[in-house]
Amino acid sequence: MFNVERKNTIATWLLERGRVNVAALAEALEVTKETIRRDLNELEKEGVAQRTHGGAVLAKGHEDSFGDLRYGLRQRFNVPGKKAIGRAAAELVHPGDTIFLDASSTCMYMGEALCGKTGVTIITNSAYLVSQLGEEEGLTVISTGGQVRRESLTLVGSLAQQSCLAYRANKAFISPKGFRPEAGAVNGNEQETAMQRCMIERAEQMILLCDHTKFTRLGHLTLEALPEIKTMITDTPLPREWAGAMEGVRLITAKP
Repeated sequence: MFNVERKNTIATWLLERGRVNVAALAEALEVTKETIRRDLNELEKEGVAQRTHGGAVLAKGHEDSFGDLRYGLRQRFNVPGKKAIGRAAAELVHPGDTIFLDASSTCMYMGEALCGKTGVTIITNSAYLVSQLGEEEGLTVISTGGQVRRESLTLVGSLAQQSCLAYRANKAFISPKGFRPEAGAVNGNEQETAMQRCMIERAEQMILLCDHTKFTRLGHLTLEALPEIKTMITDTPLPREWAGAMEGVRLITAKP
């Protein structure tokens, strides 16, 4: 396992568990304790971890004022799972499609999987995706414009919403902050939620992209209630106790 992959794995465990132990990490990742200490020190410098005696905890300030993970950190968490979801989502995109992509880190990895496709129009409020996909010859990329939200590189505001509502799409690929059957898909930021709602409104169908780390995260804004969710892509099977509630939802499990 390369250094970057190992650090991303540690970052994901920090998000899921809140704290990690040097000895346990060394055994699980099959490296020396000194290597783990070095990784944790680097993650501390990057603002992901806070070192403790014998390990580390998730750093304070890893969330913005809305409780959302900062974009740079979101890119680090559960990378294999998000890439797998992105690839599975890209397989649902065909020539002639017009699609909405939100500004989530999961859609960022979906963008990577869309490279090389042809005849697809992408409408997005992600400054990152506009830059990433803008030079792809087979893709037509449309930016919603709007105010840049620095924490997430998201284009938001009334101008972005008006632009989004001017288009129609076959599919909207949306990744929420969290998900539970009783709450549906939830978010923490009003501006980003408003943009996602515009995309859902103007698309024939919505595909929810939700890796397993979001099963335990909640937000105070409901993006979409469960009865409206028809297709969901995850990186692990859903908890067994959700089986009854999720009946009728097309579930795609993308294995990393």
